[in-house]
Amino acid sequence: ERMYAVSSNERNGLSSNYINNFAKLNDSIFWVTAWEGGLFLITEGMDEPSKMKFIKIDSDGAGTVINAGNQIFYGSTKKLWRIDLKTYEKKPIDVVNKVLQGKEIASIIGNKAGDVWIGTENLLIKYSHKTKDVDKLEINLGTQKKLISLEQDLDGNIWAATHNSILRIDITNNCYYTDTT
Repeated sequence: ERMYAVSSNERNGLSSNYINNFAKLNDSIFWVTAWEGGLFLITEGMDEPSKMKFIKIDSDGAGTVINAGNQIFYGSTKKLWRIDLKTYEKKPIDVVNKVLQGKEIASIIGNKAGDVWIGTENLLIKYSHKTKDVDKLEINLGTQKKLISLEQDLDGNIWAATHNSILRIDITNNCYYTDTT
């Protein structure tokens, strides 16, 4: 099997090799964030990476792009945005940004139902794109802890990691269990 490396250059439109992350829509469209580069959409070359073409959508590449319910969301340092898939415009999710109140987004994931989960310092936020509802769960481990990594298991629980803890969050009962190391 062949392996390809795609590097930034004027020809392909990618302006930075520092790839932060990527997300894929169900229709195989890929979105890429690149530090010091921006938010990009891959428009060509998925079958042959040496022919990839990128379109820069936004100059902020320090955040994370995710797919939630076949919608693209972008978590910048302190705000959540939804990308309009027709105009490629970033639209702020004001109900979430009001809850964030300038807190740093440390982690973000989405699921097929369209829910977006955001980990910050001592706080887990859930945004439902379908209902536009926001729920939050304060995590009190005795000290300030950033939820630096999130994952949802098949039972619907959210797993979160801090720098020295793993938490299983039972979203049905709005409680969490921890194993501090």
